Amino acid sequence: MPSVQRARYPLLLLSLAVLLIGAWVGLLRLGWQLPPLRPGLPAIHGGLMVSGFLGTVIGLERAVTLAALGKRWTYLAPALTGVGAWRANMRCAPGAHAGKRRSG
Repeated sequence: MPSVQRARYPLLLLSLAVLLIGAWVGLLRLGWQLPPLRPGLPAIHGGLMVSGFLGTVIGLERAVTLAALGKRWTYLAPALTGVGAWRANMRCAPGAHAGKRRSG
């Protein structure tokens, strides 16, 4: 059972990293003069916070409960939401999701 308990810690660190990135980007959106982490990140701030942070933390909370009942596969959902948020952070290109509307 200790290996199942250790599975929580990387997911907690991942959700903490996404929280810090989301908070940094939120401060940028408020107008603080901070160095940008990636040029297109302010546009995906909501997705980082809701899907990335909250999805990972709430999923981890439920996974811990269900893992106590012997269902270890439940760690897959918070892992995928955390990895998805991290990949969105890494792949955010300049001008991506900049809110520009296409004509036509």
